[in-house]
This record gives sequence, structure tokens and C-alpha cells, in this order.
Amino acid sequence: MTARADILARLRASGRGDVDLPGVDGEWRRYDDPRRQFADAVQAAGGSCVFCRREELGGRVDDLHSEVGARRVVSAVPEVDGRSVRDLGGERECADVELLLVPGDVAVAENGAIWVSDGCLPQRAALFLAQHLGLVVASASLVDTMHDAYAALAIGDRPYGVFVAGPSKTADIEQCLVIGAHGPRSARVFVVD
Repeated sequence: MTARADILARLRASGRGDVDLPGVDGEWRRYDDPRRQFADAVQAAGGSCVFCRREELGGRVDDLHSEVGARRVVSAVPEVDGRSVRDLGGERECADVELLLVPGDVAVAENGAIWVSDGCLPQRAALFLAQHLGLVVASASLVDTMHDAYAALAIGDRPYGVFVAGPSKTADIEQCLVIGAHGPRSARVFVVD
């Protein structure tokens, strides 16, 4: 008998019965100030958050553009100037994008995550190859929890989507946090009223 088979046999013989899975129905956490919670969660994930009105968005993006010193800006947000994301060819053209601006569908207060679907991105790789990322999300799309986010999404409508929470980060090597190791070095979320 192998060690694996022996361990599994002893577990079966222990008399523990099946355990029911927890339910997913119920009252989930609600935040008194979801906007503040969202901004704090974005910051905890290594990003930054700006609340602004729609007419201020262009100026706020210009500030980010200057701050990161981006030479090549690509935008999937109609109100923001830059080379249109529709003009991107293959993945190779995504490699030199320094600032990518994309709209998000849903923002989650509990963890600062934003759902981005491929409806705005003909090249999914752009989201991960850009040096800096700007995410634009409507304040009305802010929900408290991931449970609320999944309920709000029409996931079957798009073939691809991803939750993005801050810039790329890893702590695999000697448990030392490195920002921007596998993707964007910074992420700014613009929550627009």
C-alpha cells in the first residue's frame, strides 16, 4: 500500500461523515461608507484612488500622465484622449504602452477590485503589459462585496473578464514585496460621478 492510500484509508476509517458546504445566501457585510472603504482597499492593494466628476476626468488623467511620464498613452475610455485601444494590433504593440486607460464595470468596496471585461479590450494582453494602468469606474457601480459584484455582472455576455486590484505585485522571492514584477507598476482608479 502506498503512503497516500494508507492516509486516505485511515481518514475514511476515522468515522468523520460528510460535512455540508456553507450556504451563500444571507446578509453580507455592508459598509457605512463604501466609497471610503473602496479607496482604503485600493490603497492597501498598492494603488491609488481619485473621486471626480465626469467633466474633471480629462484633467485628472493628464495629471497621471505627467506624474508617470508616459510617452505612449492608449485609451479605451471615450472621454480621454490618447491612441484608441482599437488601434492596437497584436500583443507586440501592447509591449510599449506606458499608460493604459480602461473602463471598469463593477467596483468592490471590500477589496478594491474592479471588473474589466474584454468588451473594451481587443487585446487582453494590454491590461498586463502596460507600465501604468488607469481604471475608470462609475460611482454608481460600487458594490459592497464580491457576492454583490457577481450578482451585478452578466458574466455570460462576454467571453473574458478579470478582477483587477491594484498594480502587479509578488512576494515570492524571499517574501519581499515587489510592485510591477509581472504587470503594471502602478494603478490609479478614477471613480466618476
